[in-house]
Amino acid sequence: MTERIERILNFLERCPKYTDFAGLLYDFEALVESLGITHFILFEIPWSGPLGNEFIVATNWSKEWRERYLARSYFSVDPVVRAAMACAAPFSWSEAFDRFGTCPGGREIIEDAARFGLVDGVGFPLLSTGSRRAAASLASDKPLDMEVVTAAVLQGILPVVFQHLRALNGVSSSPNPRLSKREKQVLAWLAAGKSAWEVAQILTISEPTVRFHVQAIKKKFKTSTLAHSVAAAIHAHQL
Repeated sequence: MTERIERILNFLERCPKYTDFAGLLYDFEALVESLGITHFILFEIPWSGPLGNEFIVATNWSKEWRERYLARSYFSVDPVVRAAMACAAPFSWSEAFDRFGTCPGGREIIEDAARFGLVDGVGFPLLSTGSRRAAASLASDKPLDMEVVTAAVLQGILPVVFQHLRALNGVSSSPNPRLSKREKQVLAWLAAGKSAWEVAQILTISEPTVRFHVQAIKKKFKTSTLAHSVAAAIHAHQL
């Protein structure tokens, strides 16, 4: 447990030093992954009135699940969102399901999320303003057993992470870089774990051409690693 806490606190020291959204997002994703988290979302929701004005600050959800979640207006029926509005302390998904899972649409989203690999998790109410509540949901693709101390420390650092990501989310006033169709194909296969040689075989192009596209992608997003490029592309809705 001590090692986990130290890892979290080291991340907290690095957090203010980031000047780009994708870099901080990638570091945060690596941190929560080391804690057994496979999916996360940080978001804002209005305190009152009909939902529909939600704002996703950061997430590593797959494109398919994100689009499905928004298209089906799951924000309005998600038991985890309802619990985030009602609770002041971290809560397990099972607690949220017990309390709000029987509400209309609750069971549907629980089953749907599991099909996309979001099986269990922890919710964190974060910041509140006059009209909005910020929250985070950290999920795993298997039953999650998070120690109370780890959850308490995360509750302490998540508001800081949220604020930095939210600020960096609007740093650049220039439009997001646009990837070509081939660049998107290359990056998608590499993000799926394929090697440059395998991508070349799949797309029937040469391996040097794959590497050329990778360098072009890095240049467009001003990134230095493949993982950083994937994070930047997801943030820019290019992947």
